[in-house]
Amino acid sequence: MEAVHMNTSAKVFFTQPQIRPSELEIGRLAQYINQADKVTLFCGVGARNAQKQIVELSEKIHAPVGYSFKAKLDIQRDNPNEIGMTGLLGTASAFQSMHHSDLILLLGTDFPYKDFIPTNKTIVQIDIEGEKLGRRSIVDYGLVGILSIH
Repeated sequence: MEAVHMNTSAKVFFTQPQIRPSELEIGRLAQYINQADKVTLFCGVGARNAQKQIVELSEKIHAPVGYSFKAKLDIQRDNPNEIGMTGLLGTASAFQSMHHSDLILLLGTDFPYKDFIPTNKTIVQIDIEGEKLGRRSIVDYGLVGILSIH
C-alpha cells in the first residue's frame, strides 16, 4: 500500500506557561504560614528555577531551606538559609529542622524517601504537576503551580 501523506506541523513549540495557585489558595497558604511557629522549606529539582524566590521567601518567614540531592546545585548557591540535604545522602541539620518544625513546605519535590519526612507535622506541598501532590507523604494542603512572592 502507498503511504498516506498527513498534514501535521513540523515545528516544535517551546512554551513557558504561567501556572500559579489562585489568590484564594495563596491566602490559605499564608494562613498556614502565619499560624506556624517554625517553618522549614524543603525544595526539590522542580524548584530549581525559583532559587531567588525561595531565598526571598525563607528570609521573609525566617525559614531554613533544605533540599534534595538533585536540587543541591540550584538551591544551595547564594542561599544564606540553606541547611543541607536530607535523605539517603543527607545531613542531620535538614532532617532535624523538618522534625522540629510545625510546618513543612515541600516545593517542587517528589521526594521518594518518605522515612525522612515527619508524619506528625503540617505539610503543604506546591508542585507544577498536580498528580504529585500527596504521592509520597500525607499532605494537609496541596497547591498546583509556581509560587511567587508578593
